[in-house]
Amino acid sequence: MTLDERFDDIAELVPAIVWVTNPDGECVYVNARWTELTGRPRRRDDGSDWNEVVHPDDRERRSAAMATALAALQSFSIEYRIRRADGAYRWMLDRGAPRTSATGAYLGYVGTVIDITERKVAEESLRWSESRFRALASAAPHMMWALLLDGSIQHLNDRVEVVTGRAAKQAHIGRWLSIIHPDDVRRTLRAWARAARTRSVLEVEHRLLHHSGNYCWYLSRAVAHRDESGAVRLWYGTSTDVDRLKSVERALRDSSERLDTVLAASLTGTYRWDIQRDVIDWDDNLYALFGRSPSDPVYCTADILPMLHPDDRPMMATQMGRIAREGLDYIHEFRVIHPDGRTRWMTNRSVLTRDEQGRPSVLLGACTDITTRKAAELALQDAKNDSERTNLAKDRFLAVLSHELRTPLNPVKMILDMLSGDERLDAELRPLIDTARRNVDVQARLIDDLLDVTRIASGKLRIHRAEVRLHDVLRNVVDVCCGEIDQKQLRLSIDLDAADDVLIADPERLTQVFWNLVRNAAKFTPQGGTIAIATSSARERVRVDIADSGIGIEPDDLQRIFDLFAQAPAERRQGLGLGLAISRSIVDLHGGTITAHSEGPGRGTTFSVELPLAGAGPIGSDGQRRSRLRVLVVEDDLPLREALTMWLEARGYAVVQAGSAEEALRLAQGIRIDVLVSDIYLPNATGFDLMRQLRRQGGVMGIAMSGSGDAADVALSVESGFTSYLVKPLDLDRLLNEIDDLARRIALR
Repeated sequence: MTLDERFDDIAELVPAIVWVTNPDGECVYVNARWTELTGRPRRRDDGSDWNEVVHPDDRERRSAAMATALAALQSFSIEYRIRRADGAYRWMLDRGAPRTSATGAYLGYVGTVIDITERKVAEESLRWSESRFRALASAAPHMMWALLLDGSIQHLNDRVEVVTGRAAKQAHIGRWLSIIHPDDVRRTLRAWARAARTRSVLEVEHRLLHHSGNYCWYLSRAVAHRDESGAVRLWYGTSTDVDRLKSVERALRDSSERLDTVLAASLTGTYRWDIQRDVIDWDDNLYALFGRSPSDPVYCTADILPMLHPDDRPMMATQMGRIAREGLDYIHEFRVIHPDGRTRWMTNRSVLTRDEQGRPSVLLGACTDITTRKAAELALQDAKNDSERTNLAKDRFLAVLSHELRTPLNPVKMILDMLSGDERLDAELRPLIDTARRNVDVQARLIDDLLDVTRIASGKLRIHRAEVRLHDVLRNVVDVCCGEIDQKQLRLSIDLDAADDVLIADPERLTQVFWNLVRNAAKFTPQGGTIAIATSSARERVRVDIADSGIGIEPDDLQRIFDLFAQAPAERRQGLGLGLAISRSIVDLHGGTITAHSEGPGRGTTFSVELPLAGAGPIGSDGQRRSRLRVLVVEDDLPLREALTMWLEARGYAVVQAGSAEEALRLAQGIRIDVLVSDIYLPNATGFDLMRQLRRQGGVMGIAMSGSGDAADVALSVESGFTSYLVKPLDLDRLLNEIDDLARRIALR
């Protein structure tokens, strides 16, 4: 709960009108008692509403008293009559005091209006008859009393007994001062003496002892009853419970102090921009953030632009103009140049209010210094750039290394092939030649793996699709690997039970995947173990399971084994650790999945590959990529949002929609979002800010939309992470091409 909300909640409990003005004298807050009393709505008021309900005979006196107090910034207390909603007039006590910030800056007035009609009636009754006074005093909701000059109590109404627990007849022998808080006695006596000397009404706030044993705040007011000579005979007075009101005043003061402290600690300053008059009011914190002094005040928007970094001035001027014309909540980042030449980054958030005609009226906002965050982001970007350069150098090195290693293998392989085919070759040498050929093939495969890694890293790994029968691929792989299987005397079972095995795929790449899996099974299964290859059908897909009785894998390593250069467990640390990573990339490009399962070390491993059948649609086509992609459309114009959603769904995309940035962020917490298509200017936020937050949560790509082709907006869209910027009315063909391009890029990741 905010400080303002806490103040509102407390103020609504006070049985009196509570009001607050700004430095210009406008009433910016009044609690519900105002409407209950006058029947008028709660709204900002320059004083005209208030004057209309003041009794005509009291208006001039009230205005003069308030003008005197405001000129000297002093507290005031005025009594006057207010017309109630039913037309009757009530006497009110209007008390106000200036409020200031922690630094002493004048913020306006805060005050209360208490209904004192009953007290007025009581005072009138006193002049007419003691008996009528006593009758009225018994019914009054205040403590009412009469004191002699020596402080002896002559009369107390029943309310005194309710509050203090002292019976009226017993109190006659007591003293009034006995129930006043010791710290307030001297101040009360001084006020009493001043009232007697100046023939004015006594008015003092002090703490009185409650029957519970606690002290509560009361407003005591009294008038002197004088004899014909003018000598004071009695004091007639009332004490009104203002304990809740004092709590409200304390809460308001504490809230203001805490707010100032929090703003200063968070390097945040606030402002108010009267758009129609182009008048700007900054708090002291904002002056400090801009490196300026309140003694050199900012009056209008033209005063701000020279303080900004030259590159940010056009963007700021454009946005301020759009706010004034169209009325927009505003979130953006910019740089400030301090008088000493230092540059500080700021972020601004603001909320717009409109007048009764719906025109932009006031922009309330806060600016926070984000220089430290920006420095961290820059350092992170530098580190990312360094990492990318390092990866690029690594990829180039691997490509050169692979080329240099492959070149001398070519003549070796040719010579070994020639020797193997020579019938004159000595029988004792033929096994040695075959061993050499296998090792050359292994070396060539390692080189191919290195080249594939560079292609995967650069997004250039390509597949050439054709109609292929999966069972034929598996049989060919078994034929290639049978030498290793027979050498270790492994038991091999093959159950090709899938009803349909026709794929649209790259046969060479699929052979590479299954050769790697079967070869691993043979490599890591002990002498005499088993390998089982089985296929099955599963909803427009075909599944291949390759299980072995080998050394197994720790459960914690099952996901990691598909990473580049990953090797687990220790017994599997042979080769470069590239085969499974490359296999996963190939399977992904085919629109399939590859997983591993093992009960643990010594309990074997099962690798499962699922691939879409040819009848499921062109693998990797635009249609398939679209079906796997989730698009989030964010647009506050409902007809446009729904039309765009239907149009994208008709083209095969999975689409969710939101009408605001807040709703979009809630959706993104529960589901995966691949592509964001968002309007730039949304209720209470911008598409720029939404894109930044979604990118922090994951690798979301985005397309910005706007009714304007502002260069500043285009630059902000790039800075916040959008890949393209489209101007309304949308070119739907271009939008589709942009989304399809993002789909292809996402598929290659």
